[in-house]
Order: sequence, then C-alpha cells, then structure tokens
Amino acid sequence: MSTQHDRLIGFRETLAPYPVLEALPGKAVFTAYAERVVLDIMLQFPDKPLVEIHAGRAFSDPLRDILEREGIPYRIYGDGISLGQKDRYYHDLMDEERNFRRLKEVQREKWSLLSLIEYRSVHEAKRVVESFEKQAELYGVEIILGELKDMLQKHYQREKDARQARDEYEEMLTEDVSDELERFLRNKTKLADMFSNIDLYESLKSQYGKLFAKFTRFLLKKSYAEQIENRISETLLRLQVSLLK
Repeated sequence: MSTQHDRLIGFRETLAPYPVLEALPGKAVFTAYAERVVLDIMLQFPDKPLVEIHAGRAFSDPLRDILEREGIPYRIYGDGISLGQKDRYYHDLMDEERNFRRLKEVQREKWSLLSLIEYRSVHEAKRVVESFEKQAELYGVEIILGELKDMLQKHYQREKDARQARDEYEEMLTEDVSDELERFLRNKTKLADMFSNIDLYESLKSQYGKLFAKFTRFLLKKSYAEQIENRISETLLRLQVSLLK
C-alpha cells in the first residue's frame, strides 16, 4: 500500500524506483487512504478475511479503527515497534517461521520412524538403527537408540552361540538313539518342557547324559537370545513413547 497516488501494489509487483516522499502525509491523508483500502478489501473479500497489517502507526492506527468499525478481523505485525527496528523484527519473524517449519518436518520424520515399528521385532530394530541413527540427537532419542544398537550386537552374539550349541547337539543326535528319546526331545523348545515328566527325564538322562547336557546347553543359549529379543521389544516400546512426546 502506498499513499503515493493512493496505490494498492500487488504482492509480486516490482517498484522501480521506489517512490520516496519528501514529507510524511498528514493524518487526514492516511485516514482517507485507509478508507479506500478497507473498501477494496470488502469488495474483493465479502466474507471478511483476517487482515494482516505490516505498516507504521501513522497508517495502521486509522486502518485499525476502520477495520474494527466494519467488523473485519485483523492482526498488526510489530505493533509498537519503531520503524527503524522493523527490519530486525521481520528477520526474527522469518527465523521463527523457518524454525516452525523445521519442527513440522522433524515431527513428520518422527512419524515416519514410528511407522517402521509395528511388531517391535529384532528386524524392525535393525531397520530403525540403520535408517535413523544419525538423526537420533535431533529427535531426542540418542540414548534409547544407543541402547538398541548395543542390544542388537548382543543379540547377534547370543544367536550365534545358540546356533553353535544346536549344531553340537544335532551332531550328537545323529548317533543311534532310541525312539523313546526322539519322542521325548521332539517339540522341546524351552527348559520347562524338559521336566514335564520328571521320571522319564531321569531315566533317559541316565542313559544319554552327554546328549542331554548338549541339549540343555542349547535350550539355555536359545533362552538367552530370546531374553535379548524381549529387551529389544521393550526398548522399541520406550522409543515409540518418546517419539510421541
């Protein structure tokens, strides 16, 4: 807006050279111009939009009075700030806008990370660490991701130990064993299963002590790996909660 020839200048319109007034117009000039501006707003936007005012008080004061009279909502940017300080104000305003947009981007990135965690599995934990480890500090979850990374390394080692123990047990199992032993060992996936029939356990263990030792060791190593899997699942849940904050 310019009182120079009462112009309403388009947002993308270029002024060259910009007109410089020798003297500031009087209150009557600004008031008459404000009337014209408000009339133009009412003609173009009959639904009374929110008017954002970027101007000094010489113009914003009469404009505000007329907008209030017509019931048009408005917001004055930098109200009470002298014209000489407006430049700093708008730089700060732009910084705030950039920071706000960045915060929105970060929030969307956090939601993207949340979309990877469905079953809280070891596989999902690997994807999370590989995809977002570098952004962990930005999301405020660097400690949790660090714990997750350490647990994945422990899980890898414990799975390796469990596979080795299983191979040693299966190698011994290829030797001649009774049908009764095969039936006993079949579907035994945890230590508790071994003792569902204690009498039979004692009888077979007395005959196949070394094999039972290998099998028991395998179940223990397998349990250690599963224990880490449970801790990984719990840590992924903590990560989800943290990302939602």
